[in-house]
Amino acid sequence: MLDINFIREKKDLVKKGVADKQYNPDIVDRVLELDEKRRKLILEIEGLRAKRNKIAEEKNVSEEGRKLKEELKDKEPEYEKVEVS
Repeated sequence: MLDINFIREKKDLVKKGVADKQYNPDIVDRVLELDEKRRKLILEIEGLRAKRNKIAEEKNVSEEGRKLKEELKDKEPEYEKVEVS
């Protein structure tokens, strides 16, 4: 199995290797798309959790806290879906 960092850094080499094994090299692009989406979702989720934790520390249960909770409910399943792909 190849490390995702290697795939990111040596995309063309990996595509050539995939093609040499008689597979569709477009799969490399798909892997990188999913990786980018996954990394973006991780950043969003971590940011939302940090905001939620800050609000919780202030014991300021507000509308903003409820919004963050709802956003997390939307993002976390999306992240899990990408992680499984």
